[in-house]
Amino acid sequence: NSPSLRLFGIYSDPRRDNRRHTASVVYSIHLDLMDDDNNGRQQQHPVAADDVKEVKRMRISDIEKYDYFSDHKTILLDYR
Repeated sequence: NSPSLRLFGIYSDPRRDNRRHTASVVYSIHLDLMDDDNNGRQQQHPVAADDVKEVKRMRISDIEKYDYFSDHKTILLDYR
């Protein structure tokens, strides 16, 4: 089974980025993140690309403990 992307939302509030008006299309995906499945199969791990510096895994309950760029905290809280 390959994971499937699901459209989560579109964020386009003109105040979301004070540098310019941008829109973000946000998808969600479920990945099994085990290091070794003991069957010789490769696991899928998210990788930073484009304008993303890094990918971090966190508990949903910890969202409010961190600082985020623009409206990324809003997006994560909406997902919660």
